Amino acid sequence: MITRIEIQREKLRNTIDIMLRNALRAFFSVCMNCGFCNNVCPVYRATKNPKYTPLRRVITAKKLLEGQIDKEAASDVLFSCLLCGACSSACPFGLDIYRIIYLARCKLALEGYGPSNFAKMAEGAAKTLHSFGVPVEQALREIRSDELEGFIDRKDCDVLYVPSPVETAFMPRHVYETASILKLLGINWTISRRVIDCGGNIGVDASRPDVGLKILLNLLNVAEELGVDKVALGACGADYKWISLSREIIDELGIDTPRITFTSIYELIAKRLKTNKLLKKKDEVVLHDPCSMTRYIRVDRSYKSIIPYAKKPRFSGACTLCCGGGGGLSLRKDSFARNLLLSIASKRVEQLGSVSSNIVTPCIKCYISFRTAVLRKRLVSKIRIEGLSSYIVKKLKEEDTY
Repeated sequence: MITRIEIQREKLRNTIDIMLRNALRAFFSVCMNCGFCNNVCPVYRATKNPKYTPLRRVITAKKLLEGQIDKEAASDVLFSCLLCGACSSACPFGLDIYRIIYLARCKLALEGYGPSNFAKMAEGAAKTLHSFGVPVEQALREIRSDELEGFIDRKDCDVLYVPSPVETAFMPRHVYETASILKLLGINWTISRRVIDCGGNIGVDASRPDVGLKILLNLLNVAEELGVDKVALGACGADYKWISLSREIIDELGIDTPRITFTSIYELIAKRLKTNKLLKKKDEVVLHDPCSMTRYIRVDRSYKSIIPYAKKPRFSGACTLCCGGGGGLSLRKDSFARNLLLSIASKRVEQLGSVSSNIVTPCIKCYISFRTAVLRKRLVSKIRIEGLSSYIVKKLKEEDTY
């Protein structure tokens, strides 16, 4: 068990600086300025502003580390990044460009810079261990109790289900829909009163690894106490990014953690659906690939097997296009962020809608971004956006297996 979950901030800041310095050294020893990363960046494509290219962000990160740039100016450039990873996928050398940008954002955030509401968000998250500052008991009350009854804090189960804070704070329906699916399929699972977040939204989107690690290490403690060796993440892409990005930080800090395996809730569902041979009736739907579930942790194989008949959009898999809500853009309250999100989400909805008017996505953040675009563009009568868990529940009811 991890006996201390308080992270020494000064040690973390020094660790982030070392990681950033090493990453920058590796980048500039290889990069040949081909510009492939710039061409696929959704923010640059939407704004046409050269300061928002991946290469300019890396240069900004270098100046930040060397103390050669105003930190407010650096925040504007670095926190415009969606951390979608498209730049790294396009790089012919496979350079982790998004990782450099993320580490530079962490450096800024730990020094008190970044979007104005992120600091307050981190303060609340540190107290409640929920990225949006929602007390666990309050979040659980919002979820239909009948779906969770008998499954809270059970010991020695196969898996601990950890829904995303976006779901528990704003979309509790997605949690009880997922719970109902797990019950129906006979999966041996539990959910805990002590942890309903793995820290992705605060650790990645707000770039506060100190608070994100506090939440994540609490999760690992709870999993160990319950005798669970597998954690199933919910429907938010930020959590998948965090599991990927936090591993290196934990190793650099020298923190010993329990041997817990992270998986996706969709992997559990996909295996059991395959065994039970459910979802036989085909629909005309198009499936959106979230960037976090295809580039950070490969979850796409599992959720695609749930509805294998779904149509494939032009940009999918590692070449998918971001919904516009990643990297904390959906959490910001300024007009630049809101307009940028709407622009990127609308473009993706247009592309997906040209394939099918029924769009399904496994990511709750993509769902919210797309719904925002559909409502703002007055496309409700033409385009339907559905979360994957809602779609599965609907199909199981149609096939009289629910």
